[in-house]
Amino acid sequence: MNSLKPEILGHFEQIDNGLNVVGWAKNAGNDDPLNISVALNKTIVSSGLSNQSRPDLMANGIASGRAGFCVPIARRSIKRLTNLVHVLADGEIIDGDGRILNVARGMSIMLAGIEHGALKIVVRGWIGAAIKAAVKIDGVSVGFIKIPFVEGSTADGVEVALTWQVPEAYWDGRAHVYVVEIDHESEVVRSDAVALSYPDYTVFVEHADFGRIEGWAFRQDRGIPLRLDAYCDGMRLGSASTNLKRADVRQELGGVTANLGFVLHFDAELEGDCAEVTLIDAETKIEVARISISSTYEELAAIAQHRRTAMKSVTSLSSGMLSSDGATSFIARDLVFKDAPTEAGGTVSVVVPVYGGAVELAECMDSIFAAQNETKTEIILVNDNSPETVIVQYLRALELQGRENLKILHRKQNHGFSAAVNLGMVAAGSNDVILLNADTVVQDGWVDRIVAAAAKDSNIGTVTPFSSNGEICTLPYLCKSIPVETPEIAKAVDEMAARVNAGKILDIPVAIGFCMFIRRACLMDVGAFDAAKWGRGYGEEVDFCLKASSRGWKHVLAADVFLIHRGAVSFGDEKLQRIIESAKKINEAYPFYDRVIQRFLARDPVAKLRRDVNIGLLADAMEEKRVLHITHDLGGGTEKYVQDLAYLYRQEDYANLILRFALLGSSKLEIQSDQSKYGRFFQAAHNETYSAREIEELKNDIIEFGPEKIHIHSPIGVPQVLLSWLVENFDYDVTVHDFAWACPSVTFTTPSGRYFGETPDDKPSLAAVVDRPFPGLRHYLEAAGNDIQQYRKAFQAVMSGAKRTFAGSHDTVNRLVRLGFDGEFVVKPHPRTDAVGQAEVRRLSVPAQSDRIRVAIIGAISDIKGFPRLLECAQHAYCHGLPLQFIVFGYTRNDAAFSDLPNVEILGAYEPSSIGSLLARYQPHISFFPNLWPETFSYTLSLAFEAGLWPVVTDIGAPAERVRELQYGSVVPREADVAEICQLLIEATQQLQAAHEVEVPDEDMLDSYLRSNS
Repeated sequence: MNSLKPEILGHFEQIDNGLNVVGWAKNAGNDDPLNISVALNKTIVSSGLSNQSRPDLMANGIASGRAGFCVPIARRSIKRLTNLVHVLADGEIIDGDGRILNVARGMSIMLAGIEHGALKIVVRGWIGAAIKAAVKIDGVSVGFIKIPFVEGSTADGVEVALTWQVPEAYWDGRAHVYVVEIDHESEVVRSDAVALSYPDYTVFVEHADFGRIEGWAFRQDRGIPLRLDAYCDGMRLGSASTNLKRADVRQELGGVTANLGFVLHFDAELEGDCAEVTLIDAETKIEVARISISSTYEELAAIAQHRRTAMKSVTSLSSGMLSSDGATSFIARDLVFKDAPTEAGGTVSVVVPVYGGAVELAECMDSIFAAQNETKTEIILVNDNSPETVIVQYLRALELQGRENLKILHRKQNHGFSAAVNLGMVAAGSNDVILLNADTVVQDGWVDRIVAAAAKDSNIGTVTPFSSNGEICTLPYLCKSIPVETPEIAKAVDEMAARVNAGKILDIPVAIGFCMFIRRACLMDVGAFDAAKWGRGYGEEVDFCLKASSRGWKHVLAADVFLIHRGAVSFGDEKLQRIIESAKKINEAYPFYDRVIQRFLARDPVAKLRRDVNIGLLADAMEEKRVLHITHDLGGGTEKYVQDLAYLYRQEDYANLILRFALLGSSKLEIQSDQSKYGRFFQAAHNETYSAREIEELKNDIIEFGPEKIHIHSPIGVPQVLLSWLVENFDYDVTVHDFAWACPSVTFTTPSGRYFGETPDDKPSLAAVVDRPFPGLRHYLEAAGNDIQQYRKAFQAVMSGAKRTFAGSHDTVNRLVRLGFDGEFVVKPHPRTDAVGQAEVRRLSVPAQSDRIRVAIIGAISDIKGFPRLLECAQHAYCHGLPLQFIVFGYTRNDAAFSDLPNVEILGAYEPSSIGSLLARYQPHISFFPNLWPETFSYTLSLAFEAGLWPVVTDIGAPAERVRELQYGSVVPREADVAEICQLLIEATQQLQAAHEVEVPDEDMLDSYLRSNS
């Protein structure tokens, strides 16, 4: 209750369902009736008196007599959807804020089709004076229709049927999007956005061959037969009227004339194996059907079930492909998009379906509005009945901005992605379209570059750009969704793509739906997305593209465009299920599709285009100091050394580029650098791959990175031309990890495993090596004419040109020098960054007589690592009851060979980080290194030293040298037999008891390791 003047009290209670203003008002001192006025939008529209009995007021002591009022609002005074109502008592406002009368809430507008050129409109619930509603076609207002005042209607309004004459410009048989709406800014009432065509035809082709076409057809708003003309390549083939009785069709369809069948005979039989025939209404000259005829069924079988069917309930009339005798077959295709004039370089319509994800939508639209393009562009938003209030409000705010290039279509029900984009593509008229997800972010020039890609070939039907979540079109990794955390990152990626991939396109199997340019001619040729089949989304673009491919259209990646794609915003938790369902449908319709995609993924032709962008970005953000490592991809000690050295370089603020070569010359470049500039866009260790043929591309990328230092760890797999280019153009160091530089078998062993390194020029051995070289060195040997001296000479030049050549032992250097190698040799233990530490393994005293001696063999034991010797020792110890228990911390060349030996336990492959805990668990007494070739260092020996495991080593190579140098371990003569070796293993435990603590001289600083001293 409000006090207005001291003498007047009152309350505006409600506007009831009968449009009556209800309340009470009185003088404070008496119950005399007051004059009540009702104001609608500040204009008095009706009046009355506060003279109605109100027992409730009397009961509450407010009034002692009549003080109530009930004043009807004159319906003719209602001219807006929302109205502000005030009540005045003797000229004074009761309840000052008033109340809102919203008549839009009970209104609806429905479009019932087009008949005889007139749009049929049904309006329900309008209760006011005559009002105008705008008629929009394809998002543009083209006229108005007057909704009349209806006398005597109830407060709920009545149903009014109206018609509006469609301009003849739209009598083209093409689908257009129609909307009727009343827009009063604060409130809007609109019809559903509906695609309608006029004239509208229903055509069904039951048979087609090279001499005739049979079927039935009718025009929706006519009951008279059609005259159909048939054309092929612009030549008229014949004509027929749809005047044959078809009672079967009439029975199924109902409400149509029975005279709608036709048989159209061609004036002359068509020549060739295939033809495309167009049926045209002779009266309107509108194309009503397009039929592809083929003499070979198999040519069309893969796309058989993809045409419009008039009667889904009639099995006999809904087959996708029919054939009279198996000799000919045909497809009659959907004609939602008929031929229409297009302008060269005309407007491109960007169609954005909207359902969920308000924040992402706003981000997307902000980027579209901000992006600068020379191509004239319009944006068509299709609101697929979003359930999110904030989205509806956001779209309304966009409408009120009045942007000239923005159209917003609203659906009354959610019909799914396919139906939404179909509606948008219809509203686009004759324009090329770009289907754009509402969770994308675009950059300057994105439309220009996509359009330029399409212009490269008139057979290009679709174009897809790169994105952060675009399956085969994803940057920086194939089929891997990557977060893009800031607009600046996206801008940098797009600018780099535009620079390094300018104008580059690549054929892809299908477009990816997050951003999909479709040429209008392709759209007219293929038809709309199959909304009935794909529902709310996933799979429709694959279906469309495969149909287009069957028609000769190409799909390409525009490699110079990058978009952010957040991914699955509209579907949320539904995504996985929808993907599964769509995959099943695709496989049923196109059983070949999965094989096509798998082959594409295996070849990955997009790799180079991704790589060029990635390299450019990483090179731009990388630390100024950069080192390039050249190595193989075989792992082992070489890989361990590379990783440890890279770690030391990182401590000195170097970026590491690790180029690993496979045996036949392909390579992978690992980039270890500070990538914080790009957030989480790149992995911590980013990899790029190169085929063996991409030597020039690899050179260019090395130049792009501009390494300050190059460290060559191995020639294995490295193309000779690349190695020559590197040593001619860069300062470099070399580290010797094996003898690939001097012997094409790497280890001075023959293919049968026989060591010949003490006589490295042994002709029979060299002949065997030349005949079967290590695969990654074959190309060097062939370049040397299979001459071992020429082979060594080439590598001698590499080593002599090095700034420094590092080796882990003097034995290694001495063997090379004896073969004619020279250079600035530096002998140092390899740096270690992950020492195990003696504390992890408890040293044991000599085992009791009844105990067994646990012997550790660490690593992968191949033939040259001593597999035959280990097997012989285990067999001998078992047969003679020796107290030796062999524990292989790793695996052997043939684990099964030890299956019958209870004194051997093989633990299998291990993670390097777990070896300390494994040794602590099994507590070996000593370690055994039965190597048969001169190893250059041996990381597993370093591990034994660190863990305090007394090593027993063969007297060959770096292991023997290191044992002698540290005076820790036993050296087994190379000529020792199995019995002698086993005895030395037993005696080693006694030596272990008296052994001193060993300190392993490992480097942990880059400067101290790289310092040139021997």
